[in-house]
Amino acid sequence: KVIWLRSGLYGDETDGHIDNIAAFTSKGVVTALGCKDKDDYNYEILRENISILEHETDAHGKNLSIHVIEQPDPIFENERRLTASYINFYFVNGGLIFPIFNQKKDKIALDAIKKIVENRKIIPIRSDRLILGGGGIHCMTQQWPI
Repeated sequence: KVIWLRSGLYGDETDGHIDNIAAFTSKGVVTALGCKDKDDYNYEILRENISILEHETDAHGKNLSIHVIEQPDPIFENERRLTASYINFYFVNGGLIFPIFNQKKDKIALDAIKKIVENRKIIPIRSDRLILGGGGIHCMTQQWPI
């Protein structure tokens, strides 16, 4: 089953890195990026994506369980907004490499993900410079064919 979401984050040069906006964190469980600031460019995009997920089911027709983590505060480089996201994490054996951005919201996001994937060790990695390349931890850990 494929679930199509509306759009990616504002300024995403790929028109929608899914790993910035939603990720399955276990069977039938999706963690999605949210935004509470109605004046933020991402507010409507993320609200609609979450609404789509709330009305979807898994491949067996069961409703998905949705967890929302609030997006980091905007990060700018040369007046360009970067695509910062707490959802761009990477699962490793027994752990989860999790992006942080040297913000107050990092602790809230870390506390949330610890509850969502409580059986894994969370390894926070400062990512505010990493995203200058246009991707996050999950993007940068893509497999390289041998």
